[in-house]
Amino acid sequence: MIDPRKTKLSDLKLKAGDELNIEYDYGAGWKFEIELLSITEMKRGTGGHYPYVSDGKGKGIIEDISPDELAEIVERTDKDGTLPKVKNIYSHMVSWDYREFSLYYCNAFFKDMVLQMQDAYEELV
Repeated sequence: MIDPRKTKLSDLKLKAGDELNIEYDYGAGWKFEIELLSITEMKRGTGGHYPYVSDGKGKGIIEDISPDELAEIVERTDKDGTLPKVKNIYSHMVSWDYREFSLYYCNAFFKDMVLQMQDAYEELV
């Protein structure tokens, strides 16, 4: 295990095909495997394109629930179409359908989260 606040990705000396195991929301049981597909040199002026998600399926997870609770929601949705209500980023209650996926939204959200993590990281260093 490494402390992500004290480690730069370049220090890991990753190569294409390497995988990272990440635990999210400690204690809730969310674990992810992320595979590094390729490493390419960033050309000057293209930095806004990176990092990005290349593919995906499904809407993702709901904050503050366990994988088992999400599995129950998925099972209920598949069985009778019941969609849970969750708070969106504006604290409005909205229907949440795990089957929806938008690569555009995923990347926009991901880039914003990376910027927030970068700001927090740079304040710690």
